[in-house]
Amino acid sequence: MLGQQGAQVRYADPFVLVLAHEGLCAERVQVEPEVVRQSDTVVILTDHQELDDRLVVQMADLVVDTRDALRDFRVPEERLSRL
Repeated sequence: MLGQQGAQVRYADPFVLVLAHEGLCAERVQVEPEVVRQSDTVVILTDHQELDDRLVVQMADLVVDTRDALRDFRVPEERLSRL
């Protein structure tokens, strides 16, 4: 849906090599400082221990956390949406 509206959708998941669905083929990326900084929003859909949550907290402008993965971090309310 976001991709159909012109959003650039990228994902980081160590267990999903290709993400393609209904015409959307998302780019797989690593959770690295530059990637997080370039993202308008980081959405956490799974709570993988392999991903660097601390980096996301430090670098992301806005995080939507659907798994409560950042429960142990202090993140300003204006930068975090918990679903």
